[in-house]
Amino acid sequence: MSESIELSTGEPWRGLKPGMARAEAVRVLEAAGAQIQDDETDPGWVLANGEEWGMEMRFAEDGAQPLRQLVLDDWECVWTGQAIANQPLHTALAVLGVAASGAGWRAEDAVQEPFEDLKAPGPEPVADEDLLRDGSLWLPQRGLGLVMCDGAVNEIVWRRAEDVPRDFLGPVTEAQRQLSARPDLAAHLRNHWLAQRVSARRSINNPAQKLLTLLLVVALGFIGWRGWHETQRWQQARMLTGQLVSIEKATRKPWIDRCVIRYKDPTGRVQTATIGRNEFYVPPRETGEETQIAYLAGDPPQVKGSAHARDAAFLQVVPWAIGTVAGYMVLWSLAGFVGRLLRKPAPPASSSGPTPPPPFVPDRGR
Repeated sequence: MSESIELSTGEPWRGLKPGMARAEAVRVLEAAGAQIQDDETDPGWVLANGEEWGMEMRFAEDGAQPLRQLVLDDWECVWTGQAIANQPLHTALAVLGVAASGAGWRAEDAVQEPFEDLKAPGPEPVADEDLLRDGSLWLPQRGLGLVMCDGAVNEIVWRRAEDVPRDFLGPVTEAQRQLSARPDLAAHLRNHWLAQRVSARRSINNPAQKLLTLLLVVALGFIGWRGWHETQRWQQARMLTGQLVSIEKATRKPWIDRCVIRYKDPTGRVQTATIGRNEFYVPPRETGEETQIAYLAGDPPQVKGSAHARDAAFLQVVPWAIGTVAGYMVLWSLAGFVGRLLRKPAPPASSSGPTPPPPFVPDRGR
């Protein structure tokens, strides 16, 4: 068993502390024989494993890459010699004593959602059950965060002063202490979570939201059909050879110069078309230079550069699809908000209800 880390002194955790450069931290790990793991897709993340190691690190990705967050994800730690990890909230607070003064809650799991807590909390209220289930209690003066899991301190986070949250949901309350001391806390938190899931499913049954979802499917189907139709049209376009007459310099956004192209249409008549330089794979540069254009007969005829002719459907469909989905999300949220205002609160569950389901174990990514 590894030697316990004393958290109350502010001493480095086996030689590591927030703010130290990544190169220095790696030297400490290598000297101690720790197994180092990293991730190419997340360059700021490092995990150290070994007989006396169970730490996750997050470094800045620029400069000397200082250590921003150190996570102790084993329970070999104490506060003034007393266990704090894997202890229920009320027990951990009793161990901390006056060190817990000024503690503040954030709804984010500081390990699974690193640095999301640096943003101001949203306006939505957060239930005490949610904070005890997977929130984080911060000791800002110490730079420490106690990450909760099912009512117990699961992991300890240590950050640089500038990476500690400034805005909190609120302090520890007596109601939270009493909730933590409940003998049926695990079952209570599990049932609270299940009730939230049921409420979320009910919101999906909102008639207005169902109608909006149906309309979204129809609208996206129509947009897809228009895209297919546009593709078919431009696949039948004739490729003609034109010559650059002049280049019109852009005078306003989107700052794309335009090429004036002279060409002969299929009837032999000389025509001109003004086409953006971005419509060509290789735009013409010199007067008289030949280039390929796509031509669709009509009144008036349609002319595109070779690149835009190939991507005509994509260029037409994507903006409409993005706008449609964005509008759907706004209206769906509005319909859900109105539905919650109109919905009568459900009666409290009977204490003689069915046997609770098996324990819920949240996915903590490890």
